[in-house]
Amino acid sequence: KEKIKLQVSKAANYSISLYTINGKVIKNVVNKQLVAGSHTIDLGNKHMPKGMYILNIKTNTIKTIQKVMVK
Repeated sequence: KEKIKLQVSKAANYSISLYTINGKVIKNVVNKQLVAGSHTIDLGNKHMPKGMYILNIKTNTIKTIQKVMVK
């Protein structure tokens, strides 16, 4: 399974979604409160094709987009 590490500086409700490089939603990975600290997020698909994906991370105050490479 593919996993990513996420460092949360302040507890908040997080919404994390995984997209193809073309913008198609693959799945909503997280939609819950995360406490401050380090988290390992399971992308949940052990059969993901190799390639580049987009991870959209949102809270009430931030929106971050990160590229994720599946090898």
